[in-house]
Amino acid sequence: MRIPRIQFSLAQFLLMVSLAAILLSAGILYFSHAGTPIPFVSAVAFSPDGRTLATSLYVYHVRQSNSGTPRLLGTNASRSAFLLQASALDRVTLLEATFRSGVISVAWPVNKLGQGQSLAFSPRGDRLAFAGMCRSVSIWNVNTGRKDAELPTGGYLSGSIAWANNDLLMALADGVCFLQPPNTRGLKELNQPQYPITNATLASDGTKLATFRDDFGKLEIWDTRTEARLLELNAGNYPFDKFGLIFSPDGKLLASGVSIDSGDTSGYCITVWDAASGHRLHSCAIPEKTLALAFSPDGRTLAAGGYEGTLRMLDLQGGPMRSVENGAGIFALAFSPDGQRVATGGSRGQVRLWTADTLTPLETVVLYRDTTALRWAMLFAAGFAWIIAADLCIQSAKRRRRLQRRQHAAGRP
Repeated sequence: MRIPRIQFSLAQFLLMVSLAAILLSAGILYFSHAGTPIPFVSAVAFSPDGRTLATSLYVYHVRQSNSGTPRLLGTNASRSAFLLQASALDRVTLLEATFRSGVISVAWPVNKLGQGQSLAFSPRGDRLAFAGMCRSVSIWNVNTGRKDAELPTGGYLSGSIAWANNDLLMALADGVCFLQPPNTRGLKELNQPQYPITNATLASDGTKLATFRDDFGKLEIWDTRTEARLLELNAGNYPFDKFGLIFSPDGKLLASGVSIDSGDTSGYCITVWDAASGHRLHSCAIPEKTLALAFSPDGRTLAAGGYEGTLRMLDLQGGPMRSVENGAGIFALAFSPDGQRVATGGSRGQVRLWTADTLTPLETVVLYRDTTALRWAMLFAAGFAWIIAADLCIQSAKRRRRLQRRQHAAGRP
């Protein structure tokens, strides 16, 4: 049996190659899709001179579980640290990116893994401490963009990094608080109770440390020099939650977002404590959970943001509260050193600058955009173009065969 010889023109060969490339790209895109990406900025921090804004971007993917009770799973998470020009947000420099694949949470919303302050400038502003999803804290040189040190913690970082004026560094990892005293190289574990810590903050002078304990909202204040517990406050009734927590610039006040659950009343509240006595000085009920807090440099104003995306300004001198809608949940807040601007990190991967007095938006930059839909659109466009090209090739081949038949019938070669 004679096997017919198949000949392809150059156009037909190119069509076959392009079809194979389209099908291969579609298969890779389909099987690599781990779920819907959910980006949010988990931290923002101004450098001491106010020229640079550091941000931490957290992206995780959500998909529906097919086994047992339907629930969301977090997979393929990534976290990145960026440096931006604070004047116009027009220069973005990537410092570090970390990635963790597989299921990372099934018990509660996975965005809680990235809440809390995850980066901090050194007192001189020449270094930046960043916690990704590795078992260490990385120290970066802001001027050169190079990593100076890697401080192992033994556990994955869950946020909360602070750098005091005396060069004391604090980091939170897997519910354990670590401190790096000045002129030392390693981190040491803080002597703490049996319950894990969900959030922590350090006073600017480095003498006091405040922690949220995973024990129905226990708030504790520690002496960092003796590691003695100075105060224990009842800050709420919800365990496993992360609330905003921050000291005032002079270390005399401590602000926290707390939960209210007494009888038939439940909700959220922003509370300002006296850091020395533990007395409640200010309390303001709000309809949303407070994820981020920031004091103005003079300590007279407290900025707050939460899930619903409302930026609130509380006047601690007794003035009215001001608010503005951010358009996305607020996970991070920071005042500029001069107190004239406020930076917010949003749940859509955006960083926005506001005027502190009028709450007017100044600049917005989006650090993450989901390109999955765009890639599918490009594949569909390529497929449509392939169909048109294939049809043109087929019609051309038909016309060529008709011409050959006419020439053969006329007896012409």
